[in-house]
Amino acid sequence: MKLFFVTHWANNMLIFRTWMLEEAVRRGHEVVVMCPADKEATRFADLGVRHIPWVLERGSGIGNLIAAIMDARRILRQERPDATVVYCVQPILAVLWAWRLGGRLGLLYPTFTGLGSLWTELDAPRLRKRMIRRILEGMFGLLLTQATRVFVLNRDDKLQVASWNPMALQGKVVQTLGEGVDLEYFRLPTDEHRAEARSRWGIPVDAKVIGFAGRLIREKGASDFLKLCMQMKRDENVHFLVVGDPDPGNPTSLTDVELCELDSVPRMHREHWMADVRPAYAAMDVLVFLSAREGLPVSPLEAMAMGVPVVGYDAVGTREVVPARWLVSTGDLAGCLGQIQGHLARLDVVRSEAMIVSKGFERQVVQGEFLREIE
Repeated sequence: MKLFFVTHWANNMLIFRTWMLEEAVRRGHEVVVMCPADKEATRFADLGVRHIPWVLERGSGIGNLIAAIMDARRILRQERPDATVVYCVQPILAVLWAWRLGGRLGLLYPTFTGLGSLWTELDAPRLRKRMIRRILEGMFGLLLTQATRVFVLNRDDKLQVASWNPMALQGKVVQTLGEGVDLEYFRLPTDEHRAEARSRWGIPVDAKVIGFAGRLIREKGASDFLKLCMQMKRDENVHFLVVGDPDPGNPTSLTDVELCELDSVPRMHREHWMADVRPAYAAMDVLVFLSAREGLPVSPLEAMAMGVPVVGYDAVGTREVVPARWLVSTGDLAGCLGQIQGHLARLDVVRSEAMIVSKGFERQVVQGEFLREIE
């Protein structure tokens, strides 16, 4: 069986779905990934996976989208896959149009890993945003009827996507458990490993460490985390560890003023994006996750697999992963502070609870089930 995976970024497959690609090869399938060419895409060959370059550019305009549609149509007609799985909003739109225009071959599985900033409401939506969203929902409502099944990662997105064409999509939209978490890679650290991790940032072994992992943008809750830090900074036993970078191209990225405020917080430890984030999780006592909307968030799962409890907003996606008793209403910083203090007061108990939650998202099980769905 020829399995075709389509995405807008090689690392979208390599970081989260390597196990599934390798397992598909082990099962005897011909596995192909179509995505834009970059230096990471050369790694597919090491997995026994063939890479086909695609002209799509992330965040590009209508001209590139049309070129990507025609390129996808050509490639699909040439390759004739038995099943095509396409990830993320922009590639899904391009491949659906390619199918509509004559690239229809085999089974098609659009997979929304999250609906993104267009469906995220931080403020009252502007007219332009509402119009773009309405146009896209109309297109998807029409084009998704071609799909064999449509996969989403949370209950809210399932309802949202089905609403775009209730009569045709109601039975087609299926919720999955995302990509899961590698429980062999993310494991509970020993006391020695925890002390070693903290020494990397000069954090005392007996300190309480409140962590944040993600892009430093409002959509990911970075500005609210800054406000929390300002409220907690008087406690000299509390340290803060932030892993992530601002996103200059994103209008909700922290401003230079906010970044300076973050750096000025006493006992603040900043780290750029880490290819291996395990030392950061090992150093943390609590992960604060205040994202406004997710598909199925990865950071909380990784942290909980390492015994780090989470405090978060009761938001789309997050509520699928983090126990409800650890969540507060969006914007409730007093509630967040109370949850953090509650976790710190019973750390051994919540560490165990966090690990139990993560076991329900074991990567091999989750991705194995998804692979069976598309075979």
